[in-house]
Amino acid sequence: MRKDAVVMSDLTSDQVNAYDVCKEFIDKDPHKGFITITGYAGTGKTTVLAYVYDYLVSHKQQRVAV
Repeated sequence: MRKDAVVMSDLTSDQVNAYDVCKEFIDKDPHKGFITITGYAGTGKTTVLAYVYDYLVSHKQQRVAV
């Protein structure tokens, strides 16, 4: 099973959207830019970042996620 399929089942629709936007940005130009994720407390920002981090690691991308 692809990791993306697992992500889709574990996240809310808004979280999936944020994750997809992050992946698209990362894949578009891997050498510049940054991503900001904003939202109220408890909306899943940290969860989305954990999945983005896993995506970066699994694709051997050299990035910093804070």
